[in-house]
Amino acid sequence: MIYNAELGLVTYVTFKNLVHSYYCRKQNNMGFFQNIKKQIFGTPVDYIALIAKGAVVVDVRSPQEFQSGHAKGSKNIPLQNLNGKIKQLKGKEVIVVCKSGMRAGQAKNTLLKNEITCHNAGAWQNVI
Repeated sequence: MIYNAELGLVTYVTFKNLVHSYYCRKQNNMGFFQNIKKQIFGTPVDYIALIAKGAVVVDVRSPQEFQSGHAKGSKNIPLQNLNGKIKQLKGKEVIVVCKSGMRAGQAKNTLLKNEITCHNAGAWQNVI
């Protein structure tokens, strides 16, 4: 996608190599890109506010990784042990973290399948 800020013109090529262009009103250009960002990444979550309201931070890294550094008050439940801890998390809002967000994403899927409200905060440093 190519964006010409001076003209307010957005040009992109589809997978069939068709070129499309359209004009954006200049005053709405940032809103246009913020809307795309929201569609791709979802609405930003205020993890600190969730923690203040009682959300539980679950770090799904190994115990060794957890010992090397973790968010204050977080619980270490390694990803491979998560299924055995579902009952403890039922009825709670959970924020899952790990080193990069990959394992936290897997944990989020597991928790969602068990009808637990959860958020993937990515790296554990995102909640300190």
